Amino acid sequence: MNINLVDPFILDILRNNGWYEGIKSAEVYEYELLIADGFALNPYAIAILEEFGGFSVNQIIDWKKYIGYHGATFEFDIYFGWNQDFLLKPFESKIGHTIFPIGRMYDAVVYVSDENKIYVGDLHNLDYIGVGIESYFNYLFKDDYPYVEIGVEGLVFEG
Repeated sequence: MNINLVDPFILDILRNNGWYEGIKSAEVYEYELLIADGFALNPYAIAILEEFGGFSVNQIIDWKKYIGYHGATFEFDIYFGWNQDFLLKPFESKIGHTIFPIGRMYDAVVYVSDENKIYVGDLHNLDYIGVGIESYFNYLFKDDYPYVEIGVEGLVFEG
């Protein structure tokens, strides 16, 4: 992760929750199970999970004290996305890229594409967050962080 692209306040949140530069995840994922189910693993997804796999945050922020920021709940866990596999193909058809689940934000799945683009989606919405994990962290906590609502109109979810 390029820490220069993450808001300093957000870096403090990550550090206070156990992240530090150079950390390597102790999580061992069975990627072949997801690949067998049609998920397209990509090198950037592996890099993210090697650093953040198993990392979770449930951060409450006093918005009156820290103007422009809000709390967030997220976890880096590929198995949540695997359990939501019925979302995969409709989302890929909508965005035109293959994606791989890297975790969750509340009840939505977080994906990374083969072009390092970050998406967040569930049955009700699909959003494009930006390029790189740094965009995702800024999006999680900054009130005014821009994102693109893609939507799920016209998608058929089976499963």
